[in-house]
Amino acid sequence: KLSTEFGDKVTFIKVDVDEGAEIAGTVGVRAMPTFKFFLNGEQVEDLEVVGADKATLRTNIEKLAALGDEPAKEEKPAEEDKPAEEENPEETA
Repeated sequence: KLSTEFGDKVTFIKVDVDEGAEIAGTVGVRAMPTFKFFLNGEQVEDLEVVGADKATLRTNIEKLAALGDEPAKEEKPAEEDKPAEEENPEETA
C-alpha cells in the first residue's frame, strides 16, 4: 500500500463522500475516486487525481513528499505593504 510506503512523509485521509458530503463539496470532489493533495493546509491543485490511475497517484505522492522536504519560503510583502520610497525630483545622479 502507498500509505505504508510513504506514511512517514505523507498523511493519508479517507473521506466517505456519503458521510462527509460537506468536506467533499468544499474541496470539489465530483467523481469517485478522487485524490486531493494538501501541503501545509493548502490544496495543491495540480496534483489532483480523478480515477484509479495508480501510476499517476504514485507520481503525485512522490511530488508531494518532495515538496514537503523543501524548506519553507518566506512570504514577501505585497507591493501595497511596502513603504513608498520618497522621490526627490530635484536630485540628479
